[in-house]
Amino acid sequence: MRSQEKTKLLIVQALEEELKNKSLERVSIRDIMNRCNLSRQTFYRHFIDIYDLVLWFHNYNAKRSLNAFSKNKDIKECFILTLNKMNEHNNFYINALSLTGPNSFINDYFNLQMNYAKEHIGNKRLDFNLLIQLRLFWYGVTNLLVYWIKLDVKISPEVMAENIFKSLPADLKKYYE
Repeated sequence: MRSQEKTKLLIVQALEEELKNKSLERVSIRDIMNRCNLSRQTFYRHFIDIYDLVLWFHNYNAKRSLNAFSKNKDIKECFILTLNKMNEHNNFYINALSLTGPNSFINDYFNLQMNYAKEHIGNKRLDFNLLIQLRLFWYGVTNLLVYWIKLDVKISPEVMAENIFKSLPADLKKYYE
């Protein structure tokens, strides 16, 4: 792991500690950096603001799951890895849901999944109908994950992954089997 990545993860750990006592809106960069004994300048070398930090950490976790899919082509396993990370960092994700607007967690998650799916399937194969199915599927999954996170994870990642896989339209499923 690179030094820059280690620093970012140290900052994320400090944020998670802060989130045990207060909401994301109440956490300051000063609080985070004092907790991890780093300067504010270090924070700004890596992130624009706290929201950038939140989205970076989510993307970091999501890309690790997507990389696992690239290696073994098991979409259910990819879902399980993603859901386990969300479960492990549940308080973080509950707070991430408070991000609104175009840079919200929900939009970021949807766009990341859509872009990866388009890359996986290939733009030449994506006709209008397949693209509509893909968008509907990822909108549904994104909103289901919001519901699941807010439930405080009372359904196991394995059960969620199985249900997500079952909801994959037949026209798309062939690209994931």
